[in-house]
Amino acid sequence: MSTKEADEVVLKKDDAMETYLSMVVHDLRTPLAIISTCGEYLTSFSQDTLTEEQKNFVNRMQRNAEKALRMVSSLLDVASSKGSYQVELEELNGASFVEKVANNVAFLGLDRKVKIRAETLADARIRIDGDKVEQAIENLVANAIKFSPAGTVVSIKTSVFNYKEESYFRIEVIDQGVGIPSDKLESIFDKFTQLDIGEAKKLGVGLGLSIAEEFVKVHGGFISVESSEGKGSSFQINLPVAIESKPGVTGTILLVDDDEDILEFISEELKDQGFEVIAAAGVGVALKKLQSAAVDLVISDIQMPDMDGFEMLAHVRKNMEIPVILASGFYPSLSDDVAKSLFQADYFIEKPYQIESLLMVIKELLGIIDEEVVGHE
Repeated sequence: MSTKEADEVVLKKDDAMETYLSMVVHDLRTPLAIISTCGEYLTSFSQDTLTEEQKNFVNRMQRNAEKALRMVSSLLDVASSKGSYQVELEELNGASFVEKVANNVAFLGLDRKVKIRAETLADARIRIDGDKVEQAIENLVANAIKFSPAGTVVSIKTSVFNYKEESYFRIEVIDQGVGIPSDKLESIFDKFTQLDIGEAKKLGVGLGLSIAEEFVKVHGGFISVESSEGKGSSFQINLPVAIESKPGVTGTILLVDDDEDILEFISEELKDQGFEVIAAAGVGVALKKLQSAAVDLVISDIQMPDMDGFEMLAHVRKNMEIPVILASGFYPSLSDDVAKSLFQADYFIEKPYQIESLLMVIKELLGIIDEEVVGHE
């Protein structure tokens, strides 16, 4: 069998596994939801009719049904996403968000007598999909609880630090558990991987850390981990700090071009006109910038080495509602590329840029009316 044939067999097996997994997950969600709903119903009418022991049984049933539902949701994410997740970003206060999540996950440690404690000593503004980041934190907390002895504490701490010239808001989940062997650290985020340590190996399906990592990556962040055997573990979610707009700025423009001279020149021209400019030397960098910055308009070159302007356009159209200007000099297949694109730009501009024309288009798309024009009406 050739390498190509072997790859095709693997792909078919993966597709079959994902299809089967998706079907099983959908079948599991309904009975689990019914169990959870019945638990809520019993709880609401149990004040005078159930003994304390019976109430505890109902509460335990409900907690475990909700836990199973979360596990099923993680499986569904794996089965349906294929690494691509839709996010709905909003700008939040980091410390307040973490405190809310800590309160929401406090019940996870009840059965194993492990306390959850939040220490939000640092704060920053972050642009995130709250539900996805909350699930990432919950997965890390649940993982920490699995390996924590009864009577210990799982701490959720916040801090702010700089890495590669960018600021990050860190959410750290620290346990006092058994720790992770050094030879296992690189594989713990692999799907369906479980550490073979005591009773913990029987808990879960090995997806919690993988899902957490993917949810953090889609925000332009990353997860780091520190651990040693017998001394506990620290998992850190690192999210870009939201870029603040300067007072008096007319709008924020993301400028994408692989030519550094063009980036510098056009950026300065736009800044002189009162715009906040985020410069990105390529689509890959631009997509990361979009995770942490509130952008009003995108100007993107078409021909770039990593990804082209049409891929930039497709990402914006799928994830947000802001205008996009595509710019390019002439090349032989330009008309065909424009025609084949599944998405249309709001405006196409020929390069080299004509600053006055560019400014007119920007103001038109952003609905900006010049004061001089208003004065002559």
